[in-house]
Amino acid sequence: MYQSIPRERKEMTMMTNVRTRTATDDLGFGTTQKSLDVSASLRKLANPNALLVATRLFEKNSATFRELQKETMMSTNALTHAIYVLKISDIIVKSVDRYYLTNYGVILLEAINQ
Repeated sequence: MYQSIPRERKEMTMMTNVRTRTATDDLGFGTTQKSLDVSASLRKLANPNALLVATRLFEKNSATFRELQKETMMSTNALTHAIYVLKISDIIVKSVDRYYLTNYGVILLEAINQ
């Protein structure tokens, strides 16, 4: 049902009449290919704190927790929750001490910003 996507490719496979989409993350953190529910991810981005964090990562490419906290002026609890929401939706990923948007996250934010 789903077609394979090479790692280099940065666009989603759009399938007609299917709610889920397939995407890979370009950072190669152990994820290969996942079925992602776009509507559920967009609902997660309806959270203003989650959207603010995702937007900052979209603009900066990566950031540490402290950098995000300083830029967003969120409390530790609010930022931790926003990061959790984005991570379980496969919109961001953490490597060592930095957070990055996945390809899927970039595609969602580009679509929102259009």
